[in-house]
Amino acid sequence: MAFRPPLPALAALERHFGFPSFREGQGELVAAALHGKDALGVLPTGGGKSLCYQIPAAVLPGLVLVLTPLVSLMADQVRRAREAGIPAAALHSGMPRGDRRQAEEDAARGAFRLLFVAPERLVRPAFQAFLPRLSVDLLVVDEAHCISLWGHDFRPAYRQIGAVRSRLPEVPVLALTATATPEVRAEIETELRLVSPVRTVLSFDRPNLGWGVQPVRSAGEKPEAVRHMVRALGGARMVYAATRRRVEEISAHLVRSGVRARPYHAGLSVPGRDRTQDWFMSAPAPVVVATNAFGMGIDRSDVRLVVHDQLSGTLEDYYQEAGRAGRDGEPALCIALHAPSDRKVHRAFLDGTHPPLRRPADWVEVLQGGPAAHRRRRRRIGKAQRRAVEQYARTRGCRRHALLSHFGEGEGKGDCPACDRCSGWARLFRFPASV
Repeated sequence: MAFRPPLPALAALERHFGFPSFREGQGELVAAALHGKDALGVLPTGGGKSLCYQIPAAVLPGLVLVLTPLVSLMADQVRRAREAGIPAAALHSGMPRGDRRQAEEDAARGAFRLLFVAPERLVRPAFQAFLPRLSVDLLVVDEAHCISLWGHDFRPAYRQIGAVRSRLPEVPVLALTATATPEVRAEIETELRLVSPVRTVLSFDRPNLGWGVQPVRSAGEKPEAVRHMVRALGGARMVYAATRRRVEEISAHLVRSGVRARPYHAGLSVPGRDRTQDWFMSAPAPVVVATNAFGMGIDRSDVRLVVHDQLSGTLEDYYQEAGRAGRDGEPALCIALHAPSDRKVHRAFLDGTHPPLRRPADWVEVLQGGPAAHRRRRRRIGKAQRRAVEQYARTRGCRRHALLSHFGEGEGKGDCPACDRCSGWARLFRFPASV
């Protein structure tokens, strides 16, 4: 059964956001929520996920409770909702206790239509005891891929959300994510206990993006390669690096070479990071070198180039970060640098987060289903994710088709508009002017 958004939803879309119609995928998810149906939406970066719960919040009489792991961005989400005329608030550990209590009381008396909460707060006994005081009409699980062991940002609290549903009988669940393979989508549905969900999975193909991987002999060659790339294109440009130290190294090299670039990472002061974000949003041709925290919540649609100092640990992470390019629909490039030593970095990260099983006691725990069994499974998953990244980096075939195949779209759709394998580097860098 196809769900179409009812007239009140279309009226709210025009009234609050000034749009005459929904984008592809949004209308069906909004309609499912308003009809009381569970739903799963996979809308790639720039697909407008937030509108899928903002419109129900504007139409439904009760509260839309949004679970999101991005506590640092809750204030921005609340601000945007309020600017659109939708009363909203957030509850998180960074708030003063008095403000948090006041927000809870206001939510209980129906002052808000949207409430943002971290999953870790939802599963606490104190908050579960508070839940019956809220008139919840829709439960939204944002970044739903975090529920999956195969997901690129697994968070244990997500796997307890399904059990909490018993405290919200008859309340539909809307699960949203930008990146999920078929295996991850199946795990989301199972763990959240979705009942006959409406499924909206948009294509991961973005024809306005050109994809490339530049091999280099060593990490030492990368800053100069980055310099060549950011000077080849104008407009807003983003460079991602894995560590704070690497961010500073690349940023300093660009500045010495005459490129106006600024670093961004958690080691900088909050005012300094805020100034860099404001500059990135307002400058005509900024270059920011950053860890992957930068870009979340940044709504600049005309990014023309995203360069990765090295490929991310998973293709899901890489697609989401690179996908911040070209959100205006105009041509943009997504380039990753790749050196043989990158594999050692990924292996060291996996060993640090999920150490190898070496002691006899570890294997006893595996047989007994203890913590070592979980560690072993996470290592196996991590190795599979790392292999997928290496295959993308080393493929002799089409980059675009390799990405689409990873996300379950077979060999892709039609001819490749632009990637380094299909077009060659010279034509790829002419891609923005020729499309």
